[in-house]
Formats: sequence, structure tokens, C-alpha cells
Amino acid sequence: MLERLGVTREHIFHQKAPAADVMVLVWEGVDQEQAAEGMGELIKKPQSEHERYLVSHVVRELHGIDPTAAPPPQIEKIATVETQRVAT
Repeated sequence: MLERLGVTREHIFHQKAPAADVMVLVWEGVDQEQAAEGMGELIKKPQSEHERYLVSHVVRELHGIDPTAAPPPQIEKIATVETQRVAT
């Protein structure tokens, strides 16, 4: 699935919070618009048992998203922050 979406690396973080635990995924190698389009296609046409599981369980049960519903509103990039290392 990650390769199909163009992801070259996935970082998975777990954050404990008073209300609920949160898992944060950070994908490298693909921009957000590409990832959103790719996920939309994956949800419409899963190609493997793993992708079918993602659609039936993860998307529907964990995230509460109806895979047959209209797509969500587009995301809007607010900022990009880049840093440079300065040699000392």
C-alpha cells in the first residue's frame, strides 16, 4: 500500500493523552495532495487483502469514515517551514 501511494518512509508515533491515545503517521516521499488522491483511489479500488482490510476496518471502524460517501473537503496548506544547518 505505501509503495502504491509513493511513500518512501513511514514514521509512526504514539501519544498518550488524557482523553484518548493518538497515533500519528508521517509519510515521506509523497506530497499531501498525492497522498489524498492515492488514498481515495485505494478506498475505491483496493487491490490486495491488506488494502481491503484497511477499507473495511481501519477506514470504516477506526476512523468512522464511510468509504461510499463523497470525498472530504480539500486540505489547505498553511505554511512550509524549512531549516538550514549552519556549519560551525
